[in-house]
Amino acid sequence: MISGKVFEFLYSGKIVFEVGGISSLGERIKKLGGKKVFISIDKGILNSKSIAEGIASIEKEGLQYTIFSDIEPNPSIEIAEKGSRIFLENQCDFLVGIGGGSSIDTAKAIGILTTNPGPLTQYEGPDKVSNPVPAIIAIPTTAGTGTEVTGSTVLTDPVRKYKLSIRSDFLLPRIALLDPSLLCSLPTAVIASTGMDALVHAIESFISVGASPISDGLALEAIRLCGENLRNFYANPDNLEAASNMMLASTLAGVSFANARLGCIHAIAHALGGYYNIAHGVACAVLLPFGMEYNLIANPEKFARIASAMGEKIDGLGQMNAARRSVDAVRSLLKDLGIPETLTEQGVKSEDIPQVSRNAAETGIHFSSPRKTGLKELESILMTAL
Repeated sequence: MISGKVFEFLYSGKIVFEVGGISSLGERIKKLGGKKVFISIDKGILNSKSIAEGIASIEKEGLQYTIFSDIEPNPSIEIAEKGSRIFLENQCDFLVGIGGGSSIDTAKAIGILTTNPGPLTQYEGPDKVSNPVPAIIAIPTTAGTGTEVTGSTVLTDPVRKYKLSIRSDFLLPRIALLDPSLLCSLPTAVIASTGMDALVHAIESFISVGASPISDGLALEAIRLCGENLRNFYANPDNLEAASNMMLASTLAGVSFANARLGCIHAIAHALGGYYNIAHGVACAVLLPFGMEYNLIANPEKFARIASAMGEKIDGLGQMNAARRSVDAVRSLLKDLGIPETLTEQGVKSEDIPQVSRNAAETGIHFSSPRKTGLKELESILMTAL
């Protein structure tokens, strides 16, 4: 830490980590004063046994509930608007997001529109939401997004083919209910993409210019957990220990980046998601080694620590050589997870790169990168990753 550095660190939610913890959902809602519950949930998990236990716990407490399962990858403004109308029509007073980042981000966006006027686009950026939203419990069923512990939601504006981020302390879930048993039926492709999203969150927040000693500790532990557990979880989705460690890694990285912010990789990934509807985790994963190579010279000491956390032997190496081992470790992991090596494999076209780069620059996320990054540099990273 640089002597005299000033930093702030915020987290005011509650994290509950418990195998089988979804069975306490109804009790927790009731303690927070909820009576009519709106559940934003991925359709693919709606009929699972574990979710049935959560619904049963709500019924046991005598609470009314409405299920909204029109969730889509890279959730759109329109879906949030539709959900908010259903929330208000049913006079709901409490939000539960169950699923991947799409379900939880949708719940947050719905919350905004139930207490604040539309359109959602006027709230893009930090601290523009005026009124508190209904209480939220977030229950992730993937290990990657981290949105269960952040005060932000990311939505797609299909008109602009652009992803917008809304950030407000009001959006921080009251409870992040982490039940690792919910991860054990995930498809391996989802494990790979969401797990890499968690790793990118950890790495980008660790090297961010907004990092602090607290965010560094959380991020570095998340990197270690990903390095030690993601392959095991991918190889055997029923491995509860690996699933638990990846869920913890995702949440640690989420708290870290909520404070330290992210960087150029996420700026580009958001732009790609809005323009091509590429899965966010896949976009982040493909871009990660290219973004690391670009940023490495700006802080080789931290990249060397990333390499060590991922299990690379760096004793006796000079700092730059040790730092480069971090990129080697990431490329090896991507290969083992079957992640595509280039954006071309995801349908990205060279003629679209200028517009995608402009969209990435518009997010402003890249300003937290350790190396000075502008439009030209974003375009260069994209071209390198084709």
